[in-house]
Amino acid sequence: MIDANDPVVAGLRQAQSLPTTVVATPYIEDLQIVDQFTSARENMDHGKVAPGEAAAEFRRQTERIIRRLNR
Repeated sequence: MIDANDPVVAGLRQAQSLPTTVVATPYIEDLQIVDQFTSARENMDHGKVAPGEAAAEFRRQTERIIRRLNR
């Protein structure tokens, strides 16, 4: 019997509620963006920034790169 209060069940239900559509973008493999992602991940791993800060900085830098690429 499945227990609705089981954290595993709650996690699975939460995962099912997330969007399942992924938008393809040609920028995902751009080396500058990959470098930004790596940098953000490493800064979090080393405790230099919180995840929210890393995400915000990644977004700012990525948007800057994309603006420059689209000129």
